[in-house]
Amino acid sequence: MTKPRSPAQKTQALSNLSNMWASRRNKSCVLSTVCDENVSPSPCTRSRALNLETLQLENKELHLQIQQMEGHMRDRESAWQSYANNAASELQSTRDLLYQSQTQVTQLQNRLTGALADLHVRDNCLLQVRDELKTALHKLSEANLKLRNAEEARVALQTETVELSARCNSLVRRARRNCEKASRSRKAIEREVNKAVAKTKAAMSTYQVKNKGIITHETRQMVLGLVAEGIPACHVWSAITKLAGCFGITLKGAISRRSIRRILCEGGVAAHMQLAIELSETDSFTISTDGTSHRHIPHGSSHVVLRLPGSDIPVTRTLPVSSGANHTSETQLAWIRANLQAICDIWKASPKESRYPLLSFARLFVKLLGMGSDHAEDQKKLARLIEELKRICRYFVLGEDALFAMSTEEMMAVLTTKAQDQVEKVGGLDEWQALDEATQEKYSRKAYEDMCRAIGTDLFQTLPENERRLLLLFIWGGCCMHKDDNAVKGGYARMSEWWNKVGLPGPIRLMNRDNAAAAASGSDQARRRAEEVSG
Repeated sequence: MTKPRSPAQKTQALSNLSNMWASRRNKSCVLSTVCDENVSPSPCTRSRALNLETLQLENKELHLQIQQMEGHMRDRESAWQSYANNAASELQSTRDLLYQSQTQVTQLQNRLTGALADLHVRDNCLLQVRDELKTALHKLSEANLKLRNAEEARVALQTETVELSARCNSLVRRARRNCEKASRSRKAIEREVNKAVAKTKAAMSTYQVKNKGIITHETRQMVLGLVAEGIPACHVWSAITKLAGCFGITLKGAISRRSIRRILCEGGVAAHMQLAIELSETDSFTISTDGTSHRHIPHGSSHVVLRLPGSDIPVTRTLPVSSGANHTSETQLAWIRANLQAICDIWKASPKESRYPLLSFARLFVKLLGMGSDHAEDQKKLARLIEELKRICRYFVLGEDALFAMSTEEMMAVLTTKAQDQVEKVGGLDEWQALDEATQEKYSRKAYEDMCRAIGTDLFQTLPENERRLLLLFIWGGCCMHKDDNAVKGGYARMSEWWNKVGLPGPIRLMNRDNAAAAASGSDQARRRAEEVSG
């Protein structure tokens, strides 16, 4: 079936036919006019007239064809119009049907949405039921496991009960046999107990002074403790025997006076070792000195105060008591120096010397930061001497540290140069070799100290002022006891003058036992002497 034309195509086709028809009518009119003007046509004209007639016939035919085509087009147009009306009615019905279908689809969608929501709710309920079912199954499995464990425990308990019952029966039988044995051997046990008690009492009442001929450590500590409490060394053993007798203790072995003296010497060496370790480990310490005379022989004592590593509480350590020909500041400094040097010498001679190999008097003395004494002039001078000695020791330590910090080649060059200078000072190599070993050691030691002090002095001058002051820090603190004593004496003298001035007897004499007995003896001279010495 041919596709129907649109109204615009139809209008364009009619316009084209009208134009063609008008043009042909114009041509026929022109030809007829020419024929009328020329009454006597020429052959050419006659041929043209014939052509004209032919054209007119063709025009008529064309006109007929056009009319037929127009009729045909009107028929087709009416057919197409009816077809269009039918299509429009069908389209309208289709639209109505589509609207109805859309309405039904909407209703179906709404129903489907409700069904889906209901299905979702049912799914949630189903999930909850499934979770609850899982939980119930899990609890059921746990309950089954507990039940199975309880059953196993019950079986094990029954087995253990049977075993315990058998063991109890065995123990009861054994206990019965033991009771029978105990009843038979009670006397034997009593005899053994009595023997053990007697042996223990004998052991407790016996003290072994020596173990395989060697005095025990406990005995040494006891001897040192008794001497520290003031018992003379010559009476230590007699004091030990008397104390043992008082407590019912039998001593096995004895100690001679010579052994006691050796124990005291060993205690002194141990004290020196302890001081060496503590002075090496501490950063600083202070010293306090005092002195007296006994039978016109000056004696000096001193003690140091220091902090041990890891402790903030200072401890006090006493140095050995020294004696000399006088009590000058130089002598007191020599006592302090000798005590510290003895500590260093004992440490270097001990097997533990490798723990602090650089321990020396100078390295100990530079740690001295202060001194406490009275306000006597000799103590003030002693403080100045100690401060100057600390300066010298500080130079030596700085120089020795700088020397140790050098490379091997630099150190050997410095030591070789100093050794050559020392040999030249003695008088040459021959003179040096002629000296004994002790003298050579003395000269070498002095040359080494001079060299270290020279290096240390140069290095000290290069340090900042605050570091130099810190390295040479030394504080002296004087005791006010003598000041207070002078104030008391002055007050007593003024009060005595006032008592004499107003006629009062003044305070009574406070005599000791001997002076009181002498005053009461009846002799005026003895009474006056007792009053004078009583003060």
